[in-house]
Amino acid sequence: EMCIRDRYQRRVRARTVAQGRLGELLVDNNVTRRIDEAMRSSGIVERSHHAANELLHKHPSYYAVFDAYVNGVNAGVQAARLPWFETWLVGWKPEAWTVEDSIATLHVMCVVDLADVQGEVERFTMQALRDGVRRDVIEELFPSATAYDDETLDALKELLLVQPALDPEAAAFASSLAPLSSMGSNNWAVSGAHTASGKPLIVHDPHLQTSRLPAIWYEARIRIRRSLRQDEHVLLGCTMPGVPTVVMGRSRHVSFGFTYGFVDQLDFTLERVAADGRSVQRADGATAPIHYKTETILRKGAAPVYLRVASTSGGVLEAPPMRAASAVEASRLLVPAGTYLARKLHFTAKGLARTALSLVRAVDPTTKTAGAMADALGGIVLASNTITADVDGNIAFQQTGQVLKRADGWSGFVPWLG
Repeated sequence: EMCIRDRYQRRVRARTVAQGRLGELLVDNNVTRRIDEAMRSSGIVERSHHAANELLHKHPSYYAVFDAYVNGVNAGVQAARLPWFETWLVGWKPEAWTVEDSIATLHVMCVVDLADVQGEVERFTMQALRDGVRRDVIEELFPSATAYDDETLDALKELLLVQPALDPEAAAFASSLAPLSSMGSNNWAVSGAHTASGKPLIVHDPHLQTSRLPAIWYEARIRIRRSLRQDEHVLLGCTMPGVPTVVMGRSRHVSFGFTYGFVDQLDFTLERVAADGRSVQRADGATAPIHYKTETILRKGAAPVYLRVASTSGGVLEAPPMRAASAVEASRLLVPAGTYLARKLHFTAKGLARTALSLVRAVDPTTKTAGAMADALGGIVLASNTITADVDGNIAFQQTGQVLKRADGWSGFVPWLG
């Protein structure tokens, strides 16, 4: 009932962003078009689909939790006799929720609200150095910039930066999802060995406003009983729209929460596109292929846009937008020769599946100690500081996240020379 009525708008909004369908379902303008193109280029939907299959085939009991949530949500939507006023206003018709949608919701939270901040800092640094800002000034602002060598600085001079850092329109939309005033969070715990009661103190403070309508977090009390012979398992905590578990909270035995860990989970590669537009020239003289796909982006009240997306092993190429009025026309489009950034986020389908698995394990009635909870949360793909505590006074801290195993001597803050 909670997810159907109180979280409906937020849940649908997250899915619409993830699918790159804002211009199709809400409003068609330059801002939504650019957001849709960015989402389609990112591969979020495909990655979430593969993650759901990974969960289904390798962890079917955990997949069943997501599947039960999906069935409940869809049954509730039908029973609620939609559309409500806000969906009627934009002409939106209900669509069935899927397990892939739940995983994509987690993916969007990781990218749009958190991990993308690192990419913007790196892009800003590259833009400043390319445009002649003194190196010592940049290094004072960002000490990691000391990793730039002369070869990379020379390569930056040739960079065709299609997507500038701190773009006003993109920043305005991002701030509507995660306002800059909320960028920062903290958590801490005190072991029972240092308290008068012998019980731990634990605080989770993710700095996301509760005054936002609708709020990101929704406090809930969830009761779980697997059979009449078992004691009722009670969870108190915060839920997210589209996700079937408590993501931060406590039971009678253990408390758990997280904040963003600020680990570099995104890398750029400087790719030199050859004149034929079908390959890139690598620093060692070798060539590597460019892979193309066409995305069909429907527009509300307008003709569809066929977007050509190019990528290499280094990630999605940030090349000039390649748009066409038909799929046939789009198939002929190639990236112009030049040096571009390729952008890769280190979230794999297996990593997303482990994240879903971790969230289910966290609310399992058998997870009763700080250590067991830390182990349960260890598979989360997002770089997070997780803190747990149990009624016996124990506390645990760990850093989670999926990070590229980089070559020796390469700082992820500096672009790789393809």
